[in-house]
Amino acid sequence: MKLPAAMALARAGMPQNEGTIRPIKITAREGSFFNAVHPAPSGGRATNQVRVFDVVNGALAQAMPRRAMGAFTHWCNPIIGGFDDRTGKPFVQYDEKPARYLKRLHRKGTAESAAARFSFREDYPGGFAAWQKDAREKLVELLGLSQIRTDVETHQPSVRLGKAIEEDGYRRQLGEIETEPGVTIPFWLLVPDGETGTPRPLALCAHGHDRDGWNTYAGVYRDEDHRTSTEAKDGNVGVQAVKRGFVTV
Repeated sequence: MKLPAAMALARAGMPQNEGTIRPIKITAREGSFFNAVHPAPSGGRATNQVRVFDVVNGALAQAMPRRAMGAFTHWCNPIIGGFDDRTGKPFVQYDEKPARYLKRLHRKGTAESAAARFSFREDYPGGFAAWQKDAREKLVELLGLSQIRTDVETHQPSVRLGKAIEEDGYRRQLGEIETEPGVTIPFWLLVPDGETGTPRPLALCAHGHDRDGWNTYAGVYRDEDHRTSTEAKDGNVGVQAVKRGFVTV
């Protein structure tokens, strides 16, 4: 991520090849995380790459402020992997919450030899249609969809709502719904002012790939710049819906 940061400020669209990379020299202290010495492990790519990009981008921005871009979204997926000294076998360790979820969906052995068994070949028994059926069933199993189906058969989704916040013409509440056992999704509930017993239409606003989409749609702004840019492009979709009489999620 150090190299992309430097190239982005130089000329983001130019080809990444030996000629463009050669002038860039990256120095990191030997034994540090970014220049590890075997057998010291280093990983967590998704966690660290965006931080490295931001650090380099921030440093270069002082010299090239007109070319610098804003900070990254800080998305991360922390995992640790390596080989267990006791068994010699490879392992991967996720953060506790996703680890519980993945462990529940993927029982030991479900992926063993699946790639070899379901790689299509001309002599597959029953031909293409049979392979498609078998491979699809295995894919459903590997994705954990069968386990999800089993788990949600008896699961009763629960919803928790926070304190209502009074806005101009409506009330806003932060909510949380448990869609699967141990899996919670936050949302904003916007309700128009007026008679609560009156039936109202419902608007479900599935936000796009905005940096802070669910807040943007609900009119929850980071700062005035966020508000101004959002309202300029009519990005506060949920606010517009609730002001038109819709109960909005």
